[in-house]
Amino acid sequence: MQSIDIPRLHAEIKNQYLVLRSLNDREYLLKTTKGEETLRQGERFLDLSKAEQYQLHLDTLDKPHRVIRFAYHTTSLKYQNENT
Repeated sequence: MQSIDIPRLHAEIKNQYLVLRSLNDREYLLKTTKGEETLRQGERFLDLSKAEQYQLHLDTLDKPHRVIRFAYHTTSLKYQNENT
C-alpha cells in the first residue's frame, strides 16, 4: 500500500490570536491581505484583531489542492436583563 501524505495542522485561539502549527514535516502556504509566508515547524500567531482575510493552502500551488479561506470579525452583543 502507498502512504498518503495527509495535511496535519493544529489550530487554536489564544486571546486575540489564531495559533497555527504544522504537525508533520510539510510546509503550508499562508496568504494574507499583506502578503504570503510559509508555515513550517513551530507555531505561527495570527493577530485576529486586524480582521484580515487568510488563505491556507494545503499543498503546492502547481497542482489542485484544498484551500481553507477564513476571516475573523468581532461583533459586540448587548444583553438585556429580562427581570427589569
